Amino acid sequence: EETLTQGKNRAEKIKQLKAQLVELPEIDEKLKALKPLEKEKEDFSTLRQKKLELENKLTTIKSSMALKNQQKESLEKKILEIKSHIESLDNNQAKCPTCGQVINADQKQKVKQEYIEEGKKIKTEIIKINTADEDSEIKKLEATLESEEKVVQELRSLFANKKSQVEKLDLEVKQLPDLEKTLLESEREVLQKESDLNILRSEEKDARNLLGAASELISRVAQLEKVAKQKSEEKISLQKDKEMFEELSIAFGKKGIQAMIIEAAIPEIEEESNKLLGRLSEGRMKITLETQKETKTKMSDGEKGIVETLDIIISDEMGERPYEMYSGGEAFRVNFAIRLAISKLLTHRAGAKLQFLVIDEGFGSQDAPGRARLVEAIDAIKDDFEKIIIITHIEELKEEFPVRIEVSKNNVGSTFEVVGA
Repeated sequence: EETLTQGKNRAEKIKQLKAQLVELPEIDEKLKALKPLEKEKEDFSTLRQKKLELENKLTTIKSSMALKNQQKESLEKKILEIKSHIESLDNNQAKCPTCGQVINADQKQKVKQEYIEEGKKIKTEIIKINTADEDSEIKKLEATLESEEKVVQELRSLFANKKSQVEKLDLEVKQLPDLEKTLLESEREVLQKESDLNILRSEEKDARNLLGAASELISRVAQLEKVAKQKSEEKISLQKDKEMFEELSIAFGKKGIQAMIIEAAIPEIEEESNKLLGRLSEGRMKITLETQKETKTKMSDGEKGIVETLDIIISDEMGERPYEMYSGGEAFRVNFAIRLAISKLLTHRAGAKLQFLVIDEGFGSQDAPGRARLVEAIDAIKDDFEKIIIITHIEELKEEFPVRIEVSKNNVGSTFEVVGA
């Protein structure tokens, strides 16, 4: 804008001079006398323009100072209002400045702290206003303006003297071919300045677009930071839940409550199994249930570790042997004793009575004394059950039981007969 103003001023001056010199005769001689006057006139115009700029700048600074004084007074008024609000909080019936409800001591302290923080910010603004050094700039501009005014006065006096000479020359000069050339050059210069100005405006537009994009990115980053904070808090919460669920997983896993329940049930199962197994083996066989054993590998401290397990240790008069080393009849007695003991435990804990027992085969693995003892054991526990059903193909066992369902097969098919009912 300043470049355009200067160009327009120069063009206007040249136009005026051209109009004045068109009628002057003797162009060559008169132009030589006119050129120094033109230079002085241009200098005068430049100084006058500079004076106007200084006056405008001085007015702007004074307006800025007045505005800052108003801001300072407004801020000081806010400080007084904040002090009044803080003092009102000491009242037992102090109310919230936002909702108007009576607030408690904690809320009073929170509101008071907010007022204090706001007061600190306002005091900082007042300090910035007080520390701004504009008076020195005003004085400097006023001194410069005074100096320029003196120069202008001198130039005005000189201009008045020269003006009479110009007026005489105006009557003689008629043609200004050199000024026409200068005018064209000035016009070209103005056009060039306008082109440069358009380029600068385009660059400014691009810069504003970049600024807008950057501002949008900054806003996006702030949003992402907020989301990241929320996710971090969610991660901490989920981590706590994960730790809690891991503890629950251990508690309800094999090494937790399940192991405790089994540990508590083992003595009862062991005792009940050995009672029945003693009847079936004339006291020769016995089982021991172990829930822990040492690991084969050593721990970091050199000691062997302990793992949860459930091993059935079987022993007789010959000592302990693996389950696989016992005969089929002996294994059946162990199985029968343990299964029956577990069934009695479960029904006992459920608060019910065993109603039904089915023994499917198994007698074929027993010798005659073993079968007899098995029948005796069944007879001994018959009062614990509402009904006992034994399935067998051994003919000599039929007479051992008073009620039977005998199944026969012929070429037609299978038939059954209830005996002893």
